[in-house]
Amino acid sequence: MITNKTVFNVNRVAIPFSKKELESVINQNVVNGYISTTYDNLIQTLEDISRSKEYPVILNPNEIFTSSNNPLIRNDVLIRVEGLQSYSEFINNVIRDGEDGYWTDFMTYSELFKDEIKKVKLLAYKKFLWNYHNIDEWFTTKNIGLIDDDKNMLVSDFQTFKERVLLTDDYKSFIDACKTEDISNAVKYIIKKGCEVLRKYKVELNNHIAIDNKRQTNIILKNPIITKIFLQSSAASRCKKDWPRIKFTTLDKKSFDTIGIWEV
Repeated sequence: MITNKTVFNVNRVAIPFSKKELESVINQNVVNGYISTTYDNLIQTLEDISRSKEYPVILNPNEIFTSSNNPLIRNDVLIRVEGLQSYSEFINNVIRDGEDGYWTDFMTYSELFKDEIKKVKLLAYKKFLWNYHNIDEWFTTKNIGLIDDDKNMLVSDFQTFKERVLLTDDYKSFIDACKTEDISNAVKYIIKKGCEVLRKYKVELNNHIAIDNKRQTNIILKNPIITKIFLQSSAASRCKKDWPRIKFTTLDKKSFDTIGIWEV
């Protein structure tokens, strides 16, 4: 569960994104993936793909290898499909669902990206939370043991406020003392500007999506189109006889097992 103390921690890169907000900054891209099956199910699988608006595919090389080496299945057909990724797997993986809503953490992103998020949070403080009312309320309700001159310094100089409050654990009690309306406006600002940062760093976001795709058991592609069929040698000889009009590429066992590493 994300709390205001997490959102307003300038040293954390957690942002209270909803799934819809994160989806809005992801560009729809054409992605290639694989469908693993047996030769006996080849025709039915081709028909299913051609009729489907969405279809699960594999990008994980380990899953491709496992599918062709499982002694109970022994898949000998790989169908390469392209389509638009739904990104539901990535979004569900990075968005945490808590009692207070949705949020995501960008701890594994670059230092440049994280510095941008830190700047966004500092600006949110400066625009919405750093004011006389909130600081006075903090002093009064939290029994802050500082003299009036210290309070005046915090009110008049943001750099001092940042060093003495925001970069210390005192920011937690300060957040508790802030007006609800100010907190709400600051959160909205962080979400809005966080989306802008993600758009600016879309190459980095896309790289994280690509890495996540290879970790998933499968991902969903919209409007799938069959682009190529790969058969192991034993299946290829049967297909030539049974379905001479089907175009396919024959692969030896080693190439078939490792195609996910090279093509994906």
